[in-house]
Amino acid sequence: MKKTTQSRLAKCLIACMLVSGCASFKPALDQQALLGGTRIPTTEQTIEGVTLSIEEFATPAKSKLDFDSEVASSGVVPLLIRIENKASSTLKIPAEAVKVYIENQPLSRLTGEKAAREAATRDYVGKALGWTLLAGMFVAPAAFVGSIVHTRNVNSRIIQDFETLEFTSSIARPNEPVGGFVYYQMPGDTKLLQKIAETKAIQNLRVELTATGEQEGPSVRFDVPLPVIDLSPPTN
Repeated sequence: MKKTTQSRLAKCLIACMLVSGCASFKPALDQQALLGGTRIPTTEQTIEGVTLSIEEFATPAKSKLDFDSEVASSGVVPLLIRIENKASSTLKIPAEAVKVYIENQPLSRLTGEKAAREAATRDYVGKALGWTLLAGMFVAPAAFVGSIVHTRNVNSRIIQDFETLEFTSSIARPNEPVGGFVYYQMPGDTKLLQKIAETKAIQNLRVELTATGEQEGPSVRFDVPLPVIDLSPPTN
């Protein structure tokens, strides 16, 4: 009887560890920290009183900081953009007005949900799979189901986070900054992907953005090159 009780206690203990201690989604930056205008951008450009700031989040350290995952390794390039309008006219910025190129090859844009499924949730599932299998081997079915439910709940949180921070079609009124993340897929060109893998860097990346004046007002067009993005693992 004592052995049976000890076995049950051990299983319950493992179950608690699986549900509470397995991989979790814990980004270090919140929405205010990202979009509040206090961060130092990777690069910025000002044209006729309108400033476009861009911060890359593809390097492993920065990717972990916000997405709790190295998203570039899953083929996702996230860029945080912010438009500050100090001109007198209001500007329209449709989502499709933002275009990203690597060595003049256009990248395909991903929605927040698609980017999350391609990158962070896949990474999380990989981490959680071992815990879930362990649950199925050593604990009661209820704990196994609990581990799966936990994984699904975290995946939903990840998708929601990507979508909340996503830059969508916006109106940039004077002195009312707008911004968010744009997510792009790595190029499909095999030679270019091989080059990125060999150099562990994204080179010659640039962003085009066209802000159109309301009521046929003047447009502002940006063409902003970014410095080399180092994809090397951080050194400890």
